[in-house]
Amino acid sequence: MIKQAAEAISQRGAHPQPARSRPPTAARVPGPAEIKLADTEIEVAAIRSLATMVTGQLVDEVVADPGALARRLVGDSQIRWLGPAKGVVHMAAGGLVNAVWDLAARRAGQPLWKLLAALSPEQVVAQIDWRYLRDALTEDEALALLRHAAGGRAERERILLDEGYPAYTTTPGWLGYDDEKLARLCAQAVGDGYRLIKLKVGADLRDDVRRLAIARREVGPDVRIAVDANQIWGVPEAIDWMRWRRSTRTGSRSRHHRTTSSGTPRSARHWPR
Repeated sequence: MIKQAAEAISQRGAHPQPARSRPPTAARVPGPAEIKLADTEIEVAAIRSLATMVTGQLVDEVVADPGALARRLVGDSQIRWLGPAKGVVHMAAGGLVNAVWDLAARRAGQPLWKLLAALSPEQVVAQIDWRYLRDALTEDEALALLRHAAGGRAERERILLDEGYPAYTTTPGWLGYDDEKLARLCAQAVGDGYRLIKLKVGADLRDDVRRLAIARREVGPDVRIAVDANQIWGVPEAIDWMRWRRSTRTGSRSRHHRTTSSGTPRSARHWPR
């Protein structure tokens, strides 16, 4: 299963999901969790390194408590300094834990969502690493919340099966696409039923505005567009960028907008080009 997870994660490319996804009702599970990163090879190397902590263990023991596996993966003294709570090691640990959950669902003959939905409040709490959460929420408080909500589980499951859940796609929005591909994928997303698409931004302000104009033209006025800068901005840059985008859409700049002599937001002068 670990080998399958690494192979799945090695596959590049985005796989669009249905605009309103309904969980599978058969016992088939879509497969090991995929992590989509630009530098996939680095992630695969990290997964293979962590996999040595799982290889050789009995499957029944591993799938019986994925939470214990997660705590072990991020608690190893040799890798903690690499940042198991963030970055590459964090994603690698998550990939392995997700693969174990997939394996547990396969062995149970259930879709993964169904297996998770059937967990008792006690089982849910047992999967969580509480070390950094207890200041805000304790195990007992979480148990009380979950037990209180358990009575509505059947109704929520019915709604999920009947109506699905809202989903969005980033398929049209990756940086580096030419205008034709951006327009084509935006139109395809609308045709597939999406009511929200997401575009990656942050490399160049004017290029972002131009790309968003193309996307808006293709999806029309009723489909929402989200933007994702992948943490490249601080708060002032994000506010400036959104104000600039709004002013270009309306044809006039806000009187509160800080600009340079070229008419671009002041903070944009220092953004990567």
